[in-house]
Amino acid sequence: MKPVTARKRSGTGATVNQMELRPENSEHLQLIRAYEAGSVQIGESFYASSFLLAPARSPVEWQVEQFSQINESDFAEILTLSWDVLLVGTGDQHYLPDLRLQRMLARAGRGIDFMSSRSACATYNLLALDGRAVAAAIILPLRASAVTGR
Repeated sequence: MKPVTARKRSGTGATVNQMELRPENSEHLQLIRAYEAGSVQIGESFYASSFLLAPARSPVEWQVEQFSQINESDFAEILTLSWDVLLVGTGDQHYLPDLRLQRMLARAGRGIDFMSSRSACATYNLLALDGRAVAAAIILPLRASAVTGR
């Protein structure tokens, strides 16, 4: 939301500053509209498997089912994209990569943050709406217990 200019309230003798909020024009951005345990809505489409996302690019499937399986080749495609910050949603919990993967990603010379997939979805939208060069690699499901029925 973008602030609109303050207004002067008349008739009371006092000056009151009001801020009116209007939605930003985000039609051209690929944004996450909703998420639940087993799926994420981007625009009008729902995704039930892991995906890669950038504001100016349609989501593509990411062949990662759980963070423990992740390896260097899983980042090959996303490292070719233009971004300053990569958010890696690690699934239902927050995990950090092993030392080998950390070294490989450090060589990319760009910011990479690991967080739960739910947090990555929310953070992605904030950065995209702020005009940041962001990309996201989201592992689904967001919450294992909801998917398995526990």
